Amino acid sequence: RRQGDIVARFGGEEFVVLLPVTNKLGAAVMAERIRAAIESRVTVVDGRHIPVTASIGIATLAAEKVESIDQLLNTADRRLYLAKNAGRNRICVSDDGRASFGGS
Repeated sequence: RRQGDIVARFGGEEFVVLLPVTNKLGAAVMAERIRAAIESRVTVVDGRHIPVTASIGIATLAAEKVESIDQLLNTADRRLYLAKNAGRNRICVSDDGRASFGGS
């Protein structure tokens, strides 16, 4: 984490990562690193391996046509659900869902 970056729980199982000096490509690279790190972590409960993965929706203030932070968050949330609907355990950076990639 760099100075100025912020990670916060947004609600339930959702988190927000604010990267103030990062473009969309940089955000996608960071999101993929986070996704892969979560997937690779071994989680054991009562002696059983439990797979844990993350689906991530990306929106950047500079790249989106939004007028408020709420609209930006709605864009990220919409993309989160596109990532989930595309098979989960992936990131999504566009509304058409084609710019989506991730693990197995």
